[in-house]
Amino acid sequence: MTTILGIKISNKQESAKNVQNILSEYCCYIKTRLGINSYDEQTCSNEGLILVDIPNTEKVKDIEKALSNIKNITVKKMEF
Repeated sequence: MTTILGIKISNKQESAKNVQNILSEYCCYIKTRLGINSYDEQTCSNEGLILVDIPNTEKVKDIEKALSNIKNITVKKMEF
């Protein structure tokens, strides 16, 4: 089984560093990571989306809990 976590960052300036620290802490358990930035030709968007593929289901709850404690973050989970 594998789990995909979708991490929506609503305020990158305030929260991106904390998200990066958690993803770095659990990097050995993340198989794939994809960052999707909102695009606007006029300004740099303050929102973003990160998808992470986590094959080790034992660590999913730990990662999800750590991310959910960050302000301006929404985490959604898909299991396959």
